[in-house]
Amino acid sequence: MTKKRLGVKVAIAALVAPLLLGCGCCEAPWAVFDSVFGDDRPHISEDQVPGVWQSDCGGKISFRDDGVYVADGLMFGEPQQPLSHTGKWHLTDNDRGGQGQLVRLEGLDPEPILEVAAQDPFEGFEYDARDQVPGAEPLMCQVRRAK
Repeated sequence: MTKKRLGVKVAIAALVAPLLLGCGCCEAPWAVFDSVFGDDRPHISEDQVPGVWQSDCGGKISFRDDGVYVADGLMFGEPQQPLSHTGKWHLTDNDRGGQGQLVRLEGLDPEPILEVAAQDPFEGFEYDARDQVPGAEPLMCQVRRAK
């Protein structure tokens, strides 16, 4: 192979790799990335979720041992609207093309999602309050155990 062809292939790979890693269209690049660089988000068990949690964007959410959550004034949407709702929660692996785990809040459409935050040891969750608003800039909210 000539140096010119090798240079073209390297240039193409350099242009295409960021597109594949950033588009969310497939999970294979994330799996390779995680296996090489590691997943910096802690993996938690369901017994670490129950309790009362406070959002820095306003509101709180209580997770019970029996899989029920009670959201009281959590801010979502654009403009920000307080969400007060009771439903079921469950912990899953991230199936949205990212790392870590998610807590899904069932019973709402669209379904709000809290991601396990990237701190080790585990300290809380984060969520994009504008996640379901097409074209909106993200508004990341941190959720920590209430004191």
